Amino acid sequence: MLSVEIYQYQKGFVHAKTMVTDKKIAMVGTANMDFRSFDLNFEVNAIVYDTPIATELSDIFYRDLKDALKINPIYWNSRPVYKKLLEKAARLLSPLL
Repeated sequence: MLSVEIYQYQKGFVHAKTMVTDKKIAMVGTANMDFRSFDLNFEVNAIVYDTPIATELSDIFYRDLKDALKINPIYWNSRPVYKKLLEKAARLLSPLL
């Protein structure tokens, strides 16, 4: 079974879009993984086949993780209804933002 953990960064926010695979391949760029970024904003990412760069990006990620709190799924699912409604409204308006 696949396990996913979600963390909330506590020192502001991280705007970086990075992905590292096996500390050998990295992807960096401006695009979120959504249609808006690719189709409307013409954002791009670069795939880097370089172990030292991939390792450095991985190390940065784990350093940032020290300043993040793990989200408890039970707590997250029991958040107030008004917060869930605000999130849904923001999602509905996201194409205009």
